[in-house]
Amino acid sequence: MEQSLDILDRALQGDPSALSFLERTASIYVLNYNAEGQHTTYGCWDFLNDALNEIERFENNAARAGYTVALHIEPHVQLLCKMCQKAARRGRESDRRLITTCLTNAGIEINRITAAQTLVDLNCHMRERVMGRFATSAFDFSYANINSSHSVFSKPATMEKLCSVLAANVIASGPAALKTFALEWLIPSATSMPPFSVIAIALHLGDEGLSNTVPVGTGEMLTHLSPPLVAKVIGPILCEALRESDQSDTHISIIRGQDDAVSTTNYNHRLSALSLRALERWCTAVDLRVVDLWNICKNSEVSLQYWEFSHYYSYFFGFT
Repeated sequence: MEQSLDILDRALQGDPSALSFLERTASIYVLNYNAEGQHTTYGCWDFLNDALNEIERFENNAARAGYTVALHIEPHVQLLCKMCQKAARRGRESDRRLITTCLTNAGIEINRITAAQTLVDLNCHMRERVMGRFATSAFDFSYANINSSHSVFSKPATMEKLCSVLAANVIASGPAALKTFALEWLIPSATSMPPFSVIAIALHLGDEGLSNTVPVGTGEMLTHLSPPLVAKVIGPILCEALRESDQSDTHISIIRGQDDAVSTTNYNHRLSALSLRALERWCTAVDLRVVDLWNICKNSEVSLQYWEFSHYYSYFFGFT
């Protein structure tokens, strides 16, 4: 294994030095000098970008050799996602402050040296780059195809982890970014993007919104977004998954990682469960009750007969 994957591998085995490295890399930045005397910083986003490059090379080499690697590095990718989620929960300004602290500790005055400001800007660019790569993987239809079935990113657990990272980044970016993401991207794309990824994003937006460390105004924005998101994302995906699950003996296979074929029925069961989790998280985050859901869906295209609101509330949510 290459360097980043080797560190993840040793961390999974409980190696103290590897665990310490990951913890410190997720929390601080270090300043390096190259042979030309130029400054560079290294932190979480740099490590994540390097690790993603190594994972891609690892999978490409395995594909050429003709063997499956998903099970070998799935724990590594999930640990990487957990590390990324921790960093993504920091806002961009928090990242800037960490870089500034690193430079200040090294005796560099951030306001006087243009190169220092460039380092701060480069870190912001690296964050956007890593998030872009996570989004590309999370919403790539090819991971549902047989030709990509050996990719670790085609595993449902890994896919949900990717979506949790994206949701954490959106929430940490503030209410305005959350509104833009929901109204201009997630909701309009709900019918054209992979439903598993869409509903996983919705689930984790609600889950992240329950944190006590979210930016000011996030709760109000979640409340504002809950009617369109429930009516146009969670509700339709849940209803469609329930309809498909109710149909008799469907044997069309959807490949989901390694060589195991999961039936369409089982896939829709998974999608239904994920949708119900998303509904529960949003109801908890914005205090939606059964009558609120009824009113939201009464004015939408969601078929009420598939919701059975009172039953779901009493069975899954524990309140009415």
